[in-house]
Amino acid sequence: MKKQRILSALLALCIVFSLVPTALAEKADDFTDVSRSDWYYQFVDYVTSKGYFNGTAETTFAPAENMTRAMFVTVLFRFHGAKGDSSQSAFTDVAPGEWYTAAINWAAANKIVDGVGNGKFAPNDPITREQIAAILYRYNGEAVTGDLLSSFPDADAVSGYAVEAMQWAVSRGLISGDPASDGTLWLRPRDGATRAQIAKIPWVWLGA
Repeated sequence: MKKQRILSALLALCIVFSLVPTALAEKADDFTDVSRSDWYYQFVDYVTSKGYFNGTAETTFAPAENMTRAMFVTVLFRFHGAKGDSSQSAFTDVAPGEWYTAAINWAAANKIVDGVGNGKFAPNDPITREQIAAILYRYNGEAVTGDLLSSFPDADAVSGYAVEAMQWAVSRGLISGDPASDGTLWLRPRDGATRAQIAKIPWVWLGA
């Protein structure tokens, strides 16, 4: 009887430990180019665990690689939990059946993206900071009162279509100033963004 009780206790203990996640089970640890000491580690872990991001290969995340327009829209597509059709395309430079086609079609149908002109989307172009703001604003933005851009030396560099979106993105902390060597903060609206920088956005947005 005593032996039976011991075996039962050990079995229960094994079940408990099987239900407890270990520190080694973090999704970001799958990537050889992401270290626990990196500033973006928790963001990469969060977005890959949620399925918003995939790695660029089985063991690489490519945190310093520029985010492309196709990558960004695909992340938003997954974040929304949307379904889409990849058998046809809304843009002449987006071929049917590509890994990003359904996401771009979904975004275009919902007026979240409108391409770069001449029927093109430029899926492989690096996405700019103001394009990120505009896409997110169309997706789930709200009006912002007051001027939040004038404190940035390059506020005038923001394209007209993106001003309201950049106001909103700054107000939500989704886009912050990039510090220069003299300590001033610059918007740099037409600069690109890395995959690590984009990985931070869902974390900030959802208050994770």
